[in-house]
Amino acid sequence: MLTIEFSFLKTIYPSATLLRSQIETRHRIIKAGASLNHTTRLAKSKRRRQEAGGRRQEAGGRRQEAEGRRQEAEGRRQEAGGRMIQGKLTRLLILIFDVEFYPILNSQFSILNSQFSILNSQFPIPNSQFSITH
Repeated sequence: MLTIEFSFLKTIYPSATLLRSQIETRHRIIKAGASLNHTTRLAKSKRRRQEAGGRRQEAGGRRQEAEGRRQEAEGRRQEAGGRMIQGKLTRLLILIFDVEFYPILNSQFSILNSQFSILNSQFPIPNSQFSITH
């Protein structure tokens, strides 16, 4: 129907062909613009999706870093706890030695010391003295 109108206009009005080509050009431009608009919209949404994916990956990386730091801190806490237990055990052993064994050793040292002094008085060795100091 449009072509009939244009051909009808061509006979009546000589510049109808010009008008027709202008309308067709405008239609093509609008169509191309719509297509371009759609393509631009698609590209924008694709870019947004990619950016969102990148942000998600960054957030995942930050979460992994934080988890690594937490594990390091936990390791340091366990290490410190081990050192603390080791220190407590050492102090406990020293305490046990002081309370339990030192008096026994002390009495044995004094017995040995007296025996050496008896030996020394009976068999003197010049320039020498046997004694256990503690």
